[in-house]
Amino acid sequence: MGTEFVYRAHARELLERVAVGADLRLATAAEICLLLSQVSLRTPIHGAGAGLYFRMWRTAFGDHPSTAELTGDQSAYEQLHGARIDELETMLRSKAADPARQLGDITCRGLHHGRPVACRFASR
Repeated sequence: MGTEFVYRAHARELLERVAVGADLRLATAAEICLLLSQVSLRTPIHGAGAGLYFRMWRTAFGDHPSTAELTGDQSAYEQLHGARIDELETMLRSKAADPARQLGDITCRGLHHGRPVACRFASR
């Protein structure tokens, strides 16, 4: 997370989850990319694993393309291994989850940055 665009992607996904009330504990796409990066240093990643890496990269860092020669190959991985990629994504998001990452009690006075807002967390 020491690189700004990686941290921003991680925070963006968590904020999107907060906005829709989704589970914050599951690993973000950025976290899975970091995990797969470490795996790739120890062993080659092929097939569905590579497809998952491409998918998570696109999800987290869509504005930072991978490499020009690999850009066209990403859709082929989805076509060939889509169902297995789905399974791996579900498994890794769960296994790399952070059980302590939960939204606690929120107190809001109905003001955001000093301006009145209609906030669902505002005390009535």
